[in-house]
Amino acid sequence: MDGLTASVLGYVNKVTADGAGIDSLDKIGTFITQTLSAGVEVLSTKEALDYFNRTIAASAANIPFGGNLTASQLLARQTGQVLNPNMELLFEGVNLRSFKFSFKMTPRDEREAEEVRRIIRFFKRNMVPQATKYYLKTPRVFQLAYKQGPNDHPFLHKFKQCALTDMSVNYTGEGTYATYEKGVPVSMVMDLGFKELEPIYSGDYEENKFGLEDKNRKTEFEKSKGVGY
Repeated sequence: MDGLTASVLGYVNKVTADGAGIDSLDKIGTFITQTLSAGVEVLSTKEALDYFNRTIAASAANIPFGGNLTASQLLARQTGQVLNPNMELLFEGVNLRSFKFSFKMTPRDEREAEEVRRIIRFFKRNMVPQATKYYLKTPRVFQLAYKQGPNDHPFLHKFKQCALTDMSVNYTGEGTYATYEKGVPVSMVMDLGFKELEPIYSGDYEENKFGLEDKNRKTEFEKSKGVGY
């Protein structure tokens, strides 16, 4: 927050700390009075009065024609200064991770063309809601995994359950439209966008949470070399 706002907040906090906080209805008037007095005390400085006057001037200038002039813009225009925002990064909540994947599919015969059609239909069908007479059921969710042979990849990141939020298919994978005899495109690019259903927390990175090697174990290679973690 900028310095002037911080000063007002400091006085308000002081009023609260001195015992004028609201803990019963009969204290509301006292709290408001002391808070307004604190604000007036802050306005006693020249910088605060100047900015207060510009705030009033900017608001008055906006009335006739519905302008959007602010006190900060007026300050910059008149003095070449701007109010120091004292910018800080504050934690405001978690975000859900999104993942994008792109697959290029080039069928070589009729059997592979049918398999590609089934893959595309599978994702289209399962990303949309299921309709009943009166309600819509939520779309199906997906459990993704990177594989190394038949097992999960030991190094790449893991996924929580995901929803397929967007999908597109480019039927001109080679940059031009071309098909086989039955109309099957010779090359297609399928783009999938997934979003996890719940955020990642620090506890998700605990050892063995996603099948990581235990710290007390060693691979055969490390045993032979006498190397630990």
